[in-house]
Amino acid sequence: MAKISEVAELVRQLRGDKSQEEFARLFDVKPPTVSAWESGKDAYAPGVGACLKLGNLAAKEGRADVALFFWKQAGLSEQAVLMAAASIRKQRNLRPAPDGILRVSIETPDGEELGRELMIAAEQVLNPPCVRAILADGERVLLVDTSTTDIQGLRGEVVAVKFPPGPRNLDNWMEATWPKGRLGAGTLSTGPHQPEGHFWVAWLGEAARSYMTVDHPTAIGGGERSQAAIDARDFSPPPIKLRSGCKILGRVIGWHSVPPDSK
Repeated sequence: MAKISEVAELVRQLRGDKSQEEFARLFDVKPPTVSAWESGKDAYAPGVGACLKLGNLAAKEGRADVALFFWKQAGLSEQAVLMAAASIRKQRNLRPAPDGILRVSIETPDGEELGRELMIAAEQVLNPPCVRAILADGERVLLVDTSTTDIQGLRGEVVAVKFPPGPRNLDNWMEATWPKGRLGAGTLSTGPHQPEGHFWVAWLGEAARSYMTVDHPTAIGGGERSQAAIDARDFSPPPIKLRSGCKILGRVIGWHSVPPDSK
């Protein structure tokens, strides 16, 4: 928690030229409550609900730093708030124009927007708010549905995976290296690494269509079945954890050439 004196000062700043009575009406409290918030005494610090409202007021007035401050006092994660704000901004930018064309910002695998757009027919996309256009290899853009990144839910689908930078040898549970680029696409499969099925592997294989694919089966994660499951002859897949630095971005629903002015 921040120092109560800092909280009190920011409340006074937010109130500005308003009287304590006017300010109190914004929060459905009595003026003495506002006076208590501004007193700088621990016993009178704004509660969770008040901090959320104070943050909302700061955001409405364009004071993002103060908004984040109060939201954090209410227990919200700053990172979660910023991620949600970025996601909402992208969703609101994905509105089909009257001509039926959906304009999606092209971005890097890390989410950095490149200032260019991919234009596609809106009818080709079932879930526009969850669609990303990700620059793959300088020549192609993968259209990715990010609504699910669960390994089990994506088995058999063509998925896009972000890899750590640079080639990297894996350990002894699969002879392979990362693709040369930061992004790979291929059919996601899971299965036992050995016949007895103690250890399971998730890997990318060839895709049936002409997406940018990995050039060999590439392991992206694994998991070990518990001894209890083995003893009980439970053959369901164990939880699979992605390798460090790997991230499934979603299901690939198409690919497009990079627009001329996006190269």
